[in-house]
Amino acid sequence: MRGTIPVRPSNGVHLLAAYQADHGRVVAQAAVGSKTNEIGAAPALLEQLDLTGMVVTGDAMQAQRQLSRQVVEAGGD
Repeated sequence: MRGTIPVRPSNGVHLLAAYQADHGRVVAQAAVGSKTNEIGAAPALLEQLDLTGMVVTGDAMQAQRQLSRQVVEAGGD
């Protein structure tokens, strides 16, 4: 993301994104804190989305029971 890395050395901003493949666009993003990982940011990201009837995929890091429950309770698969 342009402008997130200051002039001095830095890691910039770590974002977790929800990508809608059939439209080819990012539909939501959540910042990943410096003291956590994507597992901590995923619930907030999912809360931003209407998951009714949607199939949600993620990599191995997102293969968490609580995230799966959150998707199903929101009407997704």
